Amino acid sequence: MHLIHSSFCAQEDFPWHAESKKYTEAQLEEARRDILSHFEMPELLSTKTCVIHNGYFGCRPSYKNGKLIKYNTWFRILAKKIWKRHETSNNSKDYIWYEMGVYTRWRKGHHPTVLCVGMPPEMPQKLQAALGANPPIEGDPFALHIPLLEQIVKLQDDCVWRLRDPIREIEQQRKDKGVVVGFKEMHEISRHAIHISEVLEVTVNTFEGLLRQGKTVYGMKKRETPDDETYCEQALENLSFQAQMIKSLKLRNDSNNERLKSEIQVAYNTIAQQDNTVMKSIALLTMVFLPATFVSAFFSTTFFNFGDDGKWKVSKSIWIYVVVTIPVTVVSVRLWQLWLSGSLRHHLNNTDEDEKGPGGFWKWWEAIKEWFETLWTWLQNLFVTRKPKLSSPA
Repeated sequence: MHLIHSSFCAQEDFPWHAESKKYTEAQLEEARRDILSHFEMPELLSTKTCVIHNGYFGCRPSYKNGKLIKYNTWFRILAKKIWKRHETSNNSKDYIWYEMGVYTRWRKGHHPTVLCVGMPPEMPQKLQAALGANPPIEGDPFALHIPLLEQIVKLQDDCVWRLRDPIREIEQQRKDKGVVVGFKEMHEISRHAIHISEVLEVTVNTFEGLLRQGKTVYGMKKRETPDDETYCEQALENLSFQAQMIKSLKLRNDSNNERLKSEIQVAYNTIAQQDNTVMKSIALLTMVFLPATFVSAFFSTTFFNFGDDGKWKVSKSIWIYVVVTIPVTVVSVRLWQLWLSGSLRHHLNNTDEDEKGPGGFWKWWEAIKEWFETLWTWLQNLFVTRKPKLSSPA
């Protein structure tokens, strides 16, 4: 935690956001409530509900005789930074979350105060340097917000581009080397992209809320002190510009996410093409050996025989093989065509509930049996019961 423009100081190792074995949740909430009471913040902000929230913005203005005398704001912004390969972290994760909480207090006639929680280590120093270069004026409640939001924009920009770099590497490997990165790695990057997109969306809402309040505050200030009109307009333009920057970063991250989805689709298609090549190879081998297999199986039946005298003998009942094989083949091919066309699947999917139970099974069985009985009767009439015509004796 860091406090700027105030003598109040808090322990930097205090677990504001994280759970701690040293403190109970009740002790943490009480400590947070005690700290935030100096800023006249709502008690809800000290509860776990707001501590683990993905972002919010609120303010509490106070007026006297139509003039602003107090103005407190609070907002929470998250940022997820992915570590680069050459960077090291204190834990085994390849990323770090920054759960930033900002609490500001302004009273007329006093310097503004801001409490920063969960910031990156370098951000408070950068903020103090920015305030030293451009000291805030006494009567501006948003004097600390503008340089602080600028640092947050830079942090979010770094997070977005850190996500873009591994996506670009995946594209380059596929383009230059023809290497498709594994789905596990792309899934991890996709998870980071989803998280960053979420926090950027909330950050956009936070910046827009600050901009709306800034218009109200600076509008009142221009009416009270017309000499500060230029300052107020420039401050509003700075807030508007930073809100636009965050929206642009959100679009950039959405683009990164779409590029990653495209690479995942390319990986799927590449694997499908490889599987298709394997299936073609199997089909080719089958076509090579299938004729020989059929011929050997066909001539190994009892319809053919080599006698002891070395002569080739063919059974007179070979017609049975023909009349059975041809219809079965035709029926099999027809059923296969009906299945591919979806007719059979459509019929099964639209069967009434009564026909899907045990009774429905027997109905199907009776229909199949009746169909085969009709086919067998037709074959008998065609081949078995037909008597050959005998020629009259000469």
